[in-house]
Amino acid sequence: MNCGALIHAGLVPLLATSTLGEAAGLLAQAPVQSLPVVTAERVYVGVFGLSELLARIVPRVAVAGDMKANLRFIPDDMSELHTRFEAIGAEQVGKWCNRQAAFVRPDTPAIEALQLFCRGHSMLPVVAADGKLLGLLSPSAAIRVISSRPDQT
Repeated sequence: MNCGALIHAGLVPLLATSTLGEAAGLLAQAPVQSLPVVTAERVYVGVFGLSELLARIVPRVAVAGDMKANLRFIPDDMSELHTRFEAIGAEQVGKWCNRQAAFVRPDTPAIEALQLFCRGHSMLPVVAADGKLLGLLSPSAAIRVISSRPDQT
């Protein structure tokens, strides 16, 4: 079986021109932690998710080195983080997406996607040879196929 057989085409990707504020709204309601980023022509650009968003909001010094010692840089009332979020809300997703994120082709063997899921990837974009996004693979889709009887897939 190849990755093309496991594609979930229902999730809407982020446009590279979407703002971080728009991305935050979509990610807050998405069933995945990150979404693929595409151009208006659906050409795959990269991935943007909660970790990329939080990296733009949380002060770098707060997550460097000894995490516990650096917590003093994050106020308990979250007001500074809200202010930081408002300050970056209009920036475009394309500027901050992970352009090195793993992706698969539709003809990639499904076992390769499973290996990537075992290494911590929460979703994998499926990208055609022409660079266009076809959909996503998720670990839950892989588990549904694995756990179903062969005549039920």
